Amino acid sequence: MQFTLRPATLEDAAAIASVQVNTWQVAYPNIIDADYLEDFTLEKATLAQIERIGFDGHLRTVAEVQNEVVGYAVSNIKKEGDFIGDWFLYALYVLPEHQGCGIGKALLEDAKSKGRNQVHARIVFDVFTGNDPAKSFYESNDATFLSQTEFELGGKTYPTDCYEIAILPSQ
Repeated sequence: MQFTLRPATLEDAAAIASVQVNTWQVAYPNIIDADYLEDFTLEKATLAQIERIGFDGHLRTVAEVQNEVVGYAVSNIKKEGDFIGDWFLYALYVLPEHQGCGIGKALLEDAKSKGRNQVHARIVFDVFTGNDPAKSFYESNDATFLSQTEFELGGKTYPTDCYEIAILPSQ
């Protein structure tokens, strides 16, 4: 399958939100509270993406197949919470029907490259503890478990597993 990567723009907000909502509905029904997922609409996700894109300083990349956004990744220097100062992968999502085609790996490599360009030695990220397919994906891409953490969403706290991937050669 052929795909392209490019920087996300504000015009991509609805497409990014669509990827987010669709992947969350598939990946998180046994992880995130059902009421939260039901209330997580395309409209709400689009408004949130519009607020973030161009304003939070994060670097966003979209993956396109035939000019349709089918995945995205968000990364930047972590400025609060755990791992301050590390290159952090805030999000990486690919529509289920496009998973297994190399898009996720390409988005991950793009995020790692951005961190490498900023002279970071590693990229750090969290995965919901119960999201075994995502953990397998990252582990197959050289991720190493660091610690268990927590993520607050919709007034509830969810356990997450924190991972790292080296992005600069060790000295």
